[in-house]
Amino acid sequence: DGSVRFGPDVELLASADPDGLDYRVDPARADAFYRAVSAYWPALRPGDLVPDYAGVRPKTRSGDFLLDHSDGLLSLLGIESPGLTASLAIADFVADLLLLSPAARDRRLHALLATS
Repeated sequence: DGSVRFGPDVELLASADPDGLDYRVDPARADAFYRAVSAYWPALRPGDLVPDYAGVRPKTRSGDFLLDHSDGLLSLLGIESPGLTASLAIADFVADLLLLSPAARDRRLHALLATS
């Protein structure tokens, strides 16, 4: 259909209370977002951008590229920039882990987590 998506735009939440979250896109952020996108898309015209959706992306306070393994669940946390660049290597790492037996996976993860 010819549409393109830009983003995400990021702002820290004023509150961690889930009942206090406002998922509406703030129109006051439109000008700054337009300036940022038009820096690498010069053909963009004012009014071309239309807000799409808003959501919450969890952010860790303790670092980037965190791996947590508990109760058979492998969680990858806090993967920010350069997460997109690293995503294929991370996927290969996780795929290799999934091919291991549960016991071998636990040993490898415990060894990895002990060195980080």
